[in-house]
Amino acid sequence: MDGNCLYTPRKPKFSNPSIALATPNDAKDSTNLICEIPNILSKQEAITLAHSLDKGMLGKEWGLEGYDRQNRVQRYSSQDDEESKLMEESFGWLFDRIASAASHIHQRPDDKGLLMQHRPYEVIVTEHTPSSCRSVVDTFEQFQLCPCLTDNKSCSCYIAQVTLVNNAIQHLEKPQVRDLECWDVALPPENHSGQMTMEMNGVIIKTGDSLWNWRGRIDDVEEKTASEESSVVPSSEYSCDGSSDGNTITEEMKKLEVVAMTTNSNKKKKYKWSPGTKKLKTFSRRSIIISFRGIHPSPDDDDNDEEFTLEPKVLEQKQALANRPLSELLTIIVTTSPIRSNPSTQMLEHTFDTFTFAGEEFAFECNKVIICDGCRVLEEVQGNNNKTDASAPPKIRIYANGKQNLRNGVATMDQSKNYQEFKAALRKLCDDANNSENSTRSPFLNTRVVELEERHGYGFALRHALRHCVDTPYVCVIQHDRNFMRLTPMREVVKAIVCDPRIKYVGMSMKSNLMYYDIFCGKASLVFTLTWRFHFVWQVWQKGNR
Repeated sequence: MDGNCLYTPRKPKFSNPSIALATPNDAKDSTNLICEIPNILSKQEAITLAHSLDKGMLGKEWGLEGYDRQNRVQRYSSQDDEESKLMEESFGWLFDRIASAASHIHQRPDDKGLLMQHRPYEVIVTEHTPSSCRSVVDTFEQFQLCPCLTDNKSCSCYIAQVTLVNNAIQHLEKPQVRDLECWDVALPPENHSGQMTMEMNGVIIKTGDSLWNWRGRIDDVEEKTASEESSVVPSSEYSCDGSSDGNTITEEMKKLEVVAMTTNSNKKKKYKWSPGTKKLKTFSRRSIIISFRGIHPSPDDDDNDEEFTLEPKVLEQKQALANRPLSELLTIIVTTSPIRSNPSTQMLEHTFDTFTFAGEEFAFECNKVIICDGCRVLEEVQGNNNKTDASAPPKIRIYANGKQNLRNGVATMDQSKNYQEFKAALRKLCDDANNSENSTRSPFLNTRVVELEERHGYGFALRHALRHCVDTPYVCVIQHDRNFMRLTPMREVVKAIVCDPRIKYVGMSMKSNLMYYDIFCGKASLVFTLTWRFHFVWQVWQKGNR
């Protein structure tokens, strides 16, 4: 496709035709609008580019970012010479084509400025899947305003987003106030909220009001229609959706078989994966969005590399606070609730025994609070659920699984009785440790038990402890079945929090997430793949039992 040919800009496809965004047909000038230029890439160019991104041919590999690390991302920057050269070699030709097409957007005789007056400072490539689109939080392209806007100058910033593989649905809204904590949409809401289709192989350009005062998110990914699929000529090296070596959900499904087994005992069919078949690896629905970010760097950017420093007087005060005894800085909160092992205290005793991994001060000198959540009695809940009068308490969900009921704070009469005995035994452990004259110290030393009469749940039980049982600036929250497995520098952790105000929270890694990064480094996350596989088997099972 010739980069010098004339492209026709148009208004993007909005779900709400009355949305108050300036488009090429109604913009006062070309530097304050949102527009779409369709087919900026040919189909074969888009396939080749997606393939190059997947294969790392442009010098970058996919990295995981975002909430729960659900998005695969590649970042190219112009901050240094090598990065700038790589970005130019990889995407310079595409930017030149977009800039040439955008130069034809002039709506008024006095509008002589170019829409994209400078090259991008950063290029961000993001892969979106149905799983990564689950967030409902809209965000600004950049919260810090451009220095041009703060100086009342003409702003030449822009965002140009090219969509590959599949159409993407972007949700847009304009808040009443440009603030991260403002959740109210500008009035009237029907004019300031809606969805926009980002057609594959096209580009969406945002400038001015649409760039700075509107926020959004990728809401969904559309699948190709049959005509779109048939119109793409696949390469011999990669499939038509941009994945390499035919390694797509469609190809995997062709290799996947579910076989039925009939047991002699109950003659019910059970389903399993046939031996030797490959398991599902990725989603068929995905969209790759290449964002050319021509936003001037802000001098107040929080992502600068300047070393964090404190004034000498403030630093001296914080160091003096950090050197105080750990017991004056930290309180340990242990949360517990009814479990099937009650009235035994063995599990909690083992948890407390591991406190020594965090140091002698932590185990024996810090104050500890065991917050015992209340519970509902199953028989009473069932009786209340059967009531139909208006004065009856709200119904509570009852599970067939007794363990799940306990997690929901519902215990049988026997379990409730065992829980009462457990709390009595716990109080005795604490009293014996606090009153003992034995030279052997118990980790239950300086521990008290706080019982909640009603079911609060983990969050509200913890809030009760923070409000009524803590008088230190910091707390360590431990669930009753979480143990320290190795030496933990708790004293050093608290000192770091005291001396560095940027640190608000420190989490101790559990054994189950030590391999978190490796688990989620696959083409699709293992959890999502397993979830999809479960739903597939469940649907097959339902069909077989109709």
